[in-house]
Amino acid sequence: MVELERQQAQQWLSELAASLENWRLVVVSGSDLFAGVMVWTYPGVMRRASSLADLQGLLGGDPATTGTTGAPTTGPCAPRRPIPQQLLPVSSDPPGSLDPQADLLFFLLCDDLPDGEIEHALALLQPIAPERRRVLAVLGDNTDRQRLQRLQERGVDGLCTQGSCGQGRIYTAVDLIASGGTYLDPLFRQRLQQPPRDGRVRCVSDLTAQERSLLRDVCRGHNCLEIAKRQGLAPNSVRRYLSHTYQRLGVRDRAQSISWCVAHGLVSPADLRLIFSVEEP
Repeated sequence: MVELERQQAQQWLSELAASLENWRLVVVSGSDLFAGVMVWTYPGVMRRASSLADLQGLLGGDPATTGTTGAPTTGPCAPRRPIPQQLLPVSSDPPGSLDPQADLLFFLLCDDLPDGEIEHALALLQPIAPERRRVLAVLGDNTDRQRLQRLQERGVDGLCTQGSCGQGRIYTAVDLIASGGTYLDPLFRQRLQQPPRDGRVRCVSDLTAQERSLLRDVCRGHNCLEIAKRQGLAPNSVRRYLSHTYQRLGVRDRAQSISWCVAHGLVSPADLRLIFSVEEP
C-alpha cells in the first residue's frame, strides 16, 4: 500500500513538472533543509536563492546595493554564500540568469532569509510584471492575522505554513497558482476568518512559543544582534518581532517587558538576580 502511494505521488509530481515546464521555479530560502526537501522531491528543475543577495543576483541586480530595492539598508548586506551543489544541479547559474522580462518566474519565498524577510523579497520582485510572476509565501505557523492580510494586499498568490512541507500542500499550492488560481493554507484561512481581536496578551498562555523564547532572551540581557545569533534569525526580524510583542504586551520598551515577564511568572525575580548578578572584585 505504501509503495503504491509512493508511485502515485511520483506520477503526480512528474505530471506537475510537465505542466510547469514553462515556469522557472525559484526556492528563496535560507534553510538548506527546506530547499533540500523541495529539490529532492520535485522532478523538474528548481533554482535556489539562499539570501536576498542571491535573489537579486539571479534577477540581474547588484547584490551589494539591496537598499535601492526596499531591502534592509542597516549594515552591510550578508555575503553571498555558495549554493550547495548537492541541492541543485543549477547551482552554478551566473548572476542575471533569470530574465524578468521574458521568463515566467514562480517564487517560493520562505521567511527564513539571513538578510531580510518575505516583505523585502517582494520589494525585489516588484519591478517584474504581475503576469510574468507568481509568488507563494511559506510562513511560520504562528504568523498573525495582520501580517497575513498585509501579504495578501501586496499581491502574494498563496500562503502556506512551514509545517506543510512534506505534506503535499506546497506542491498543491504551486499547481493551483500556476494555473491562475490562489491558495490559502487551512490554518491561515481559519485565522483570517476569525473576528479581529485587539491582540493584547493577558497571560503567559496567550504568548506564542517564539514570543516566550524572545522575551526570555530579553530578560537574560541579550541585545537584538545576540538574540538573532542565538535563534538563527535576521536582526531586522528580531526587532520587528520584539516590537510586535511589546505592542501585544502593552509595554513601551525592554525594561517594561522584563517587568511584565516577572509580574506574570515567565521569569522569576531569582532568575533576574542570577542573570544580572555581578561578582565582587
